Amino acid sequence: VILSDTVPANTTFVSATGGGSLSTGVVTWSIGSLAAGASGSVTLTVRVNSPLANGTAISNGTYSIDSAETAPISGAAITTTVTSAPVLTVSATDAPDPVVAGANLTYTLSYSNTGSAGATGVILSDTVPANTTFVSATGGGSLSTGVVTWSIGSVAAGTSGSVTLTVRVNTPLANGTVITNSAFSIDSVETAPVSGAAITTTVTSAPVLTVSATDAPDPVAAGGTIVYTLGYANTGNSGATGMILSNTLPANTTFVSATGGGSLAAGVVTWPIGSLANGASGSVTLTVRVNTPLANGTIVHNQTYSVASAQTVAVNGADDTTTVNSAPILAIAKSAAPSPIRAGANLTYTLSYSNTGNAGATAVVISDTVPANTTFVSATAGGSLAAGMVTWSIGPLAAGASGSVQLVVLVASPLARGTIITNSDYSIDSAETAPTVGASVTTRVSKKPIVTSAMELTSKSHYILRPGVQDILVTGTDFEQGAVLSLEAGITSSPTVFIDTMHLQATLTIDPTVMPGPCDLTVTNPGPMSGTLPAALTVVHTMDISGDCSVDGLDLNTLARAWGTTSTDSAFSPEADFNADGIVDGDDLSLFAVYFGLRLPHCP
Repeated sequence: VILSDTVPANTTFVSATGGGSLSTGVVTWSIGSLAAGASGSVTLTVRVNSPLANGTAISNGTYSIDSAETAPISGAAITTTVTSAPVLTVSATDAPDPVVAGANLTYTLSYSNTGSAGATGVILSDTVPANTTFVSATGGGSLSTGVVTWSIGSVAAGTSGSVTLTVRVNTPLANGTVITNSAFSIDSVETAPVSGAAITTTVTSAPVLTVSATDAPDPVAAGGTIVYTLGYANTGNSGATGMILSNTLPANTTFVSATGGGSLAAGVVTWPIGSLANGASGSVTLTVRVNTPLANGTIVHNQTYSVASAQTVAVNGADDTTTVNSAPILAIAKSAAPSPIRAGANLTYTLSYSNTGNAGATAVVISDTVPANTTFVSATAGGSLAAGMVTWSIGPLAAGASGSVQLVVLVASPLARGTIITNSDYSIDSAETAPTVGASVTTRVSKKPIVTSAMELTSKSHYILRPGVQDILVTGTDFEQGAVLSLEAGITSSPTVFIDTMHLQATLTIDPTVMPGPCDLTVTNPGPMSGTLPAALTVVHTMDISGDCSVDGLDLNTLARAWGTTSTDSAFSPEADFNADGIVDGDDLSLFAVYFGLRLPHCP
């Protein structure tokens, strides 16, 4: 006995019991003998093709039984109706999780059709979660009223896909806040909407403090100041409290000042910043003075500064380096004495030198060329003359150090009065510097004036009247244009009229307070050089007793009435005591006689 069954259309063979075997689409069972009245059964399992249109009928009408004794007998056809439908699913994953407040959060929405028929008009949607804002969506997703929608179209049975939605997490948010994405779903023409399982993401919030330093100037001179600007910021997603900024003073520096309330203690400057909101920043400055001297090229490191808060550990800033420039700065200046000087006298130059730089100089040498119209006499501190130049080997000169040397020269004689001796060829040099030339120094050759006499021009005498304004003629030698007269206090001289080297004329103003008696007269030439004639003039009381600018009979009458009186007599007249000796006598008459009949100069 043989049993056979052709695999129906729209199916594929899976298995057969009772030893059934498939060959060219027909499953055959070799039953063998079948006794009269006996029966049995076998099974054939097939898989229905997919997809298939809903309602498709699968017909199994080609099966039969045969034997050696009978003709084949076919069985009645049997039909099976196929049901087909799409089955849509959607799920979401998040990354990163946990997420930092203010950062982007990406959702991947995976969808599939696990059904036996394709889905059409497929729509995927996701409501933007609370505490986030939309950033972007792949696959053509678009935002409208807080919902992102993807028009997927058709999804065949057994296929799948994914899209992404990126949102930005709000900031600030409390640490540990949970963001829930639970309002996402998939829908189609053939199915009802299917929601995905909620997914949660934990938010981490914390301040993130940073600190950095800049320096100015760089490079800096030894002994100069560096201003460090310390910039701090909170780039985190929550505020910091109890914030402290600190900076240890760099080696080879000393504290000068700090802005922002910074204070120094034990070599550390501290600023109490207090609270700093997320996203906020600020800066303070620290000014230090660089030690001097320091070797050129020394590096000052500011590498121990940090910022900390109640919520964070200390964060250190990067090393801020400053290069120190050190060099000697040599200077030289000169003075001459005496100045002016007479021909044939010794002239002493004092050369003052210094190192105002921030490093020592070595092999320091000072040189000075002997000026024209002079000859070398001597030099202090080992100065030596060679080929008209005096040289001093100073050796090392520390930063801030100074000193002086002297050069003595003899001024040539004779030399014309007014000759200028110029010393402009002197300098200081060292192994580290270029030569520095000093400023030119000039000395005028002059002669000391000699005063031989002085005469009041109205009376042609050596008497000058107080009070009064009188012209005098001074006689002597070696007077110069611009010579100045000086007498005792209370007697002032106009600028002199230079007549020649032997004569000067001037106008004197004698104050009433000047004491009568002899007074010295000094002539000072430009330069200055001066000569004095003791008792050159004699101050007496004016003979113009009546005050009419003439010495006449009215004045003589006053003199006569006081004649012979002394300062103790009631009839004594001080105005008639011209020489102020306390008696009106022949000496006063002699003085009166000098001026009698004369009109006094410079009267109104």
